[in-house]
Amino acid sequence: MEDLRTTALFGLYSLIPYAAYLLAVYYFSYRLSLTGTLVCATLVWLVFAALLLVGWTRLHPSMA
Repeated sequence: MEDLRTTALFGLYSLIPYAAYLLAVYYFSYRLSLTGTLVCATLVWLVFAALLLVGWTRLHPSMA
Protein backbone atom coordinates (compact mmCIF):
# COMPACT_ATOMS: atom_id res chain seq x y z
CA MET A 1 0.00 0.00 0.00
CA GLU A 2 2.91 2.34 0.71
CA ASP A 3 4.16 1.96 -2.87
CA LEU A 4 0.73 3.00 -4.16
CA ARG A 5 0.77 6.13 -2.00
CA THR A 6 4.28 6.97 -3.15
CA THR A 7 3.30 6.52 -6.80
CA ALA A 8 0.26 8.75 -6.34
CA LEU A 9 2.38 11.40 -4.65
CA PHE A 10 4.94 11.34 -7.46
CA GLY A 11 2.10 11.64 -9.97
CA LEU A 12 0.90 14.78 -8.22
CA TYR A 13 4.40 16.22 -8.10
CA SER A 14 4.85 15.47 -11.80
CA LEU A 15 2.14 18.03 -12.55
CA ILE A 16 4.49 20.81 -11.40
CA PRO A 17 6.70 20.76 -14.54
CA TYR A 18 3.59 20.73 -16.72
CA ALA A 19 2.14 23.72 -14.87
CA ALA A 20 5.47 25.54 -15.23
CA TYR A 21 5.41 24.76 -18.96
CA LEU A 22 1.92 26.18 -19.38
CA LEU A 23 2.79 29.32 -17.43
CA ALA A 24 5.91 29.74 -19.57
CA VAL A 25 3.87 29.37 -22.76
CA TYR A 26 1.47 32.01 -21.50
CA TYR A 27 4.27 34.39 -20.51
CA PHE A 28 6.50 33.94 -23.55
CA SER A 29 3.62 34.05 -26.04
CA TYR A 30 3.42 37.80 -25.42
CA ARG A 31 7.14 38.32 -25.94
CA LEU A 32 8.43 35.78 -28.48
CA SER A 33 7.50 34.08 -31.72
CA LEU A 34 5.76 30.71 -31.69
CA THR A 35 9.03 28.85 -32.12
CA GLY A 36 10.75 30.90 -29.42
CA THR A 37 7.82 30.42 -27.08
CA LEU A 38 7.82 26.65 -27.47
CA VAL A 39 11.60 26.36 -27.16
CA CYS A 40 11.73 28.47 -24.00
CA ALA A 41 8.73 26.73 -22.47
CA THR A 42 10.32 23.35 -23.17
CA LEU A 43 13.52 24.49 -21.47
CA VAL A 44 11.46 25.60 -18.46
CA TRP A 45 9.82 22.16 -18.40
CA LEU A 46 13.24 20.46 -18.55
CA VAL A 47 14.54 22.51 -15.62
CA PHE A 48 11.48 21.79 -13.48
CA ALA A 49 11.48 18.10 -14.41
CA ALA A 50 15.18 17.82 -13.54
CA LEU A 51 14.60 19.56 -10.21
CA LEU A 52 11.71 17.20 -9.50
CA LEU A 53 13.86 14.14 -10.20
CA VAL A 54 16.77 15.41 -8.12
CA GLY A 55 14.47 16.35 -5.25
CA TRP A 56 12.58 13.07 -5.46
CA THR A 57 15.73 10.94 -5.37
CA ARG A 58 16.93 12.83 -2.29
CA LEU A 59 13.61 12.61 -0.44
CA HIS A 60 12.76 9.04 -1.48
CA PRO A 61 16.10 7.28 -2.19
CA SER A 62 14.54 3.83 -1.87
CA MET A 63 12.11 4.58 -4.72
CA ALA A 64 14.65 6.04 -7.18
